[in-house]
Amino acid sequence: MQKFKRPEISAGLGKVKFSVTGAIGRKPIVLPNDIYELSIKGAQLIEKGTMLLIKLDLVEIGSESFLDMRPTVVHSTESGMSNLVVKGQAILESLLLFARLQTDEISSETIGKLVGVSFTGRLAETINKSDGSRFNKLVEVLPAEVP
Repeated sequence: MQKFKRPEISAGLGKVKFSVTGAIGRKPIVLPNDIYELSIKGAQLIEKGTMLLIKLDLVEIGSESFLDMRPTVVHSTESGMSNLVVKGQAILESLLLFARLQTDEISSETIGKLVGVSFTGRLAETINKSDGSRFNKLVEVLPAEVP
């Protein structure tokens, strides 16, 4: 009897070329607590265990600097996460309303439509308790000023 042999599949990277020129200048920064003009350059819905998180790639418009951010919990079945979930949902709802997007039945497609949205937001500088690293957290989306 012949043994099954899994075919070798080599997707590999092939010949990949890329540049790191200017990477130091593009390194994410952490801004002090304040109000900033921000733009969403990337938005992603992430599933991690029993949680759903939204990851936003934010840029401070004045300096064109990417911000060092962490994903925000927007749904969880864990009971101890309720306060974080409510805060995360409030931020997400504010962004969706600002962008005039639906706030019910949110999908990856809906989150992707946030890319390109510019808004005024309040950032907080936060410290990761486990390793002491610093990052920014979006704590409020401010309403647009009507002329």
